[in-house]
Amino acid sequence: MAKFAIVFALVLSSALAVPLHREEDDFEERIIGGGAAPHGAYPYQVSLRNLGNRQHFCGGSIISQYWVLYNSQNNQHDISLLQVAGSIGFNNLVQPISLANGLLPGDTSCVLSGWGSTSYPNQIVPNALQHIALNSITINQCANALPGYPIFETHVCTLNRQGEGACHGDSGGPLVNRYNRQQVGIVSWGIPCAKGAPDMFTSVAHYRNWIYQVSGV
Repeated sequence: MAKFAIVFALVLSSALAVPLHREEDDFEERIIGGGAAPHGAYPYQVSLRNLGNRQHFCGGSIISQYWVLYNSQNNQHDISLLQVAGSIGFNNLVQPISLANGLLPGDTSCVLSGWGSTSYPNQIVPNALQHIALNSITINQCANALPGYPIFETHVCTLNRQGEGACHGDSGGPLVNRYNRQQVGIVSWGIPCAKGAPDMFTSVAHYRNWIYQVSGV
């Protein structure tokens, strides 16, 4: 896909910060139902906002000082790169995320962060960055749970239980392997919201070479 140039600075939330501390296992509340992330937990997370009203509409992740990984509107190849105007200044609050180089197996503990709605269908958009621990499942398990839906090898799937998962506004956000801190997925689609069905992510490892070719990371 062609790269997209941004003509305005990305709005980087104050929630962008240093790596996880002791709070990394504190997932008592979820993206659906609450769960504010500790200050400084996710230095790679960005919020993409409308230029006029600054309303959050999508998430993304910093992969270099010039590039942000973000999703598109195609479910099979649901991935885009955004090139920022100028460059992103790194410090202890803003850092890039490394990308997975291998496919994610089932039953791997991951973390999703974002500003998506914390309730559905009465959508409540949080001010604070939210996070949740999610467990991966295999593509076969995913397909069995969602018969008739478009599921491809280019996807990563997670499934916890009803009431835990992604929602509107989390699209484009990063799914990160909690063990090696590599980004393994990009929020793509799901049955809204946290209804006990898998959440679908674009597999970062599948598109890693393309990302590097386009961005030069």
